[in-house]
Amino acid sequence: MDPWNWVMRWADLIGPAVLVNLLEHHFWSRWLSVLSSWLNQGVEARQRGDHTAAGQVYQEVGRWYAGWKGQLPPECMEYASVKDALTKALAMMERSMRGLPPQVSYYGFGFFEMSF
Repeated sequence: MDPWNWVMRWADLIGPAVLVNLLEHHFWSRWLSVLSSWLNQGVEARQRGDHTAAGQVYQEVGRWYAGWKGQLPPECMEYASVKDALTKALAMMERSMRGLPPQVSYYGFGFFEMSF
């Protein structure tokens, strides 16, 4: 969180375009990867029949998602790549809640297409 907090202290000076560029190249791929790993825990819990544990995972993930989304400056929310990353995250959550493995794609964030 320290790097995030440091960048956010400078957000007014660097402007939304620079901040979004940083998100695209240094943040979203890791963020989506963490989300994928976490959602896989929910899928695994469902497969074991432990719906309580799965529900807890999904509640925590929902709070985590909302917390991160709430930290983004409003002016960044208008950028297509930010909307795309948040939409991908929601799609991953929806797949996981249906018992399917979340598939994350880094295409569009300066990375090659990769799903797992």
